Amino acid sequence: MMAGIIECFASGRRGGPGALIGAAAVLLALGGARSLRAQRTLPAADPATLLMRSIVNWNQKLDTPGLSLRLKRIARPGSPPGTKAETFEVYVTGLPAGEKLTLLEFPITRREPEEAMEGITLNAEGEAICAGTPGTCSSDKPNDPVDLVLIGASGEPMRFALVSADGKYRVADTEVPDPVIGRDHGCRLEALRALPHAELVILRGSGFAPGAKVRLRFDSDGERHGEELTANAQGSFVLGMEPFVKGKTSGTLSGSAKAGTCGPRIAIAWGAGS
Repeated sequence: MMAGIIECFASGRRGGPGALIGAAAVLLALGGARSLRAQRTLPAADPATLLMRSIVNWNQKLDTPGLSLRLKRIARPGSPPGTKAETFEVYVTGLPAGEKLTLLEFPITRREPEEAMEGITLNAEGEAICAGTPGTCSSDKPNDPVDLVLIGASGEPMRFALVSADGKYRVADTEVPDPVIGRDHGCRLEALRALPHAELVILRGSGFAPGAKVRLRFDSDGERHGEELTANAQGSFVLGMEPFVKGKTSGTLSGSAKAGTCGPRIAIAWGAGS
C-alpha cells in the first residue's frame, strides 16, 4: 500500500569543526536534524525519517564555514543501461594550504559513507589533484586532476564529501546525474529516490509562497494519495512517500503539488527495473 510520510527539515549548518575523522566525522555531523514544521511528526528514530535527513541535510550539515566546493562538468561518458553518467573536476576554496583530503562517497546502496580515495591535495587553482608525492594519492602522471564520475538511475542522489585527515575541514555536495524535476510558474517539485528501487521517494518542493497551503495529489499505479501541507518560511517543503502497491513489483509514482497558480508535476518509476 502506498503511504505518505511528511516532514519539513531544517537546513541550518552545524557549527564548529569535529574532532573525529573520515566517515565517523561525517556521521556525527549528520545527526540531530531539527524539524521546522510537520503535517505529521514522526518519532526521532524512525528509519524513514533518518534516511531522508541523511540525504536532504547532507550538504548543509557537513560543510565547514568558509569552505566551498564547485564542480566543473567535463564529459558525458557512456552509461550502463537505465542510468546516466556525468564526469566532473572538483574545486575547493577556503582550505588552508597543504591539507590532505579524503574523498568519501555515500551511495544510496550503503548505510554509511565509505572512503574512495586518500591523499588528495589542491593545486594553485584549488582543483583536487593526485600530486604523486609521498603521502599523497598517485595516478599515471604527477598532479593529475581527480575526475569524479557519477553514475545514477533517474532521481538518484550521489552524495560525496572531502574531509581533512583530522576531520577539521569538511566540504560536501550532492549531484543528481538524471534529475526528476517539474517546474511551473516559478515553483519546482523534485523526486529523489532514497533507496535503490525507489521503495522510499523524497519529494522536495521550492519556489512556493512562504506559508502557502500546498495540495498534493499522487497516483501510484492506480492507488491514490492526497495531502495538504504548509510550505515553510522559504516556500519549500520535503515529503517522503512509499510508492509500492500490494501485488505489484513495479510501477510509476506520478502527481503534482499545487498552490495558487503553480502546480509542478513529476513522475518516477519504482520497483524492478527502475
